[in-house]
Amino acid sequence: MDLPILYAWHKDIVFHVLTHMKVDNASNIFNEVYVQEIRQEKKRLGITDDLIGHIEALTDYYIKNFERLSIINFIPFITNSFEELTQTIVNWGSFTEADKGNFINNFIAILEKERVFYHAYWHQKDNMLKYRKDIVEKNLNDRLMLFKCLFDYYKQCKHMKVEVLLSYSMGQNGRGSCNQNSQLVALPFPFDENNEEDTFFMALHELTHPCTDNLVGEGKDISMKDGSHALTENIVMIADYEIIKEVNPILVESYFKWICNKSGNPTVQLDEDMFYNVFVIPAQIKEGLKERIREIVQFLN
Repeated sequence: MDLPILYAWHKDIVFHVLTHMKVDNASNIFNEVYVQEIRQEKKRLGITDDLIGHIEALTDYYIKNFERLSIINFIPFITNSFEELTQTIVNWGSFTEADKGNFINNFIAILEKERVFYHAYWHQKDNMLKYRKDIVEKNLNDRLMLFKCLFDYYKQCKHMKVEVLLSYSMGQNGRGSCNQNSQLVALPFPFDENNEEDTFFMALHELTHPCTDNLVGEGKDISMKDGSHALTENIVMIADYEIIKEVNPILVESYFKWICNKSGNPTVQLDEDMFYNVFVIPAQIKEGLKERIREIVQFLN
């Protein structure tokens, strides 16, 4: 199994902009190192326009209306060009007139302003990484191949294929979205080999969501406001732990270390008891999750 790994500047430009925005929820992909890298590159090119200032003016409205506006994180997955991207955002049916006046029109203007710079920057980066990409793709495929049972579950039970988009601009936290035929996962490109395991665990996390999210209620809209998003996150964290124990238990220590690093607690020595005290789910969902994990790991045989 060779997992299709994609790269696309017109999808990445949305994450380029959002990586400049500090958001106080789990969707945050802000990255100060990336912001400074972009500033230095623009300074070298004599570009004085400051993206951070433009995006900060939109941040408050974005956070307050996140339930509607968060879809901009996922629209890139369903578009095939920059023009289609911007038109799809403009015409998205759930945006209100207030959304358009206070956020969407300005966000599109930012994308248009960044277009020429980012197109050149992205392709320069892509060319510089052509050898690194081969290594990253092989290592990611090798790691994910250990969890072939998950992909077999997708194929047999969900009738979907899986694709991965590696982003040069996404600061942290992945994204996952699906259409009728495939599950697409966007992940930060691991520029350093020390970050490859981080990308792998993010991939596993995002790929598990579609397998377990319906345990909170079939057809339910997942929301941060009612706590269902946090619950689905806990379910995925537990599911991945249990799947890792079944498939490749040697990765448990690395998984716990990854959790501690992502939560800003790199010195904590996480064990199973602590893990289950942190990631709590209702008993009824716990039983459903056990059955779902059995359905997934049966493809090991």
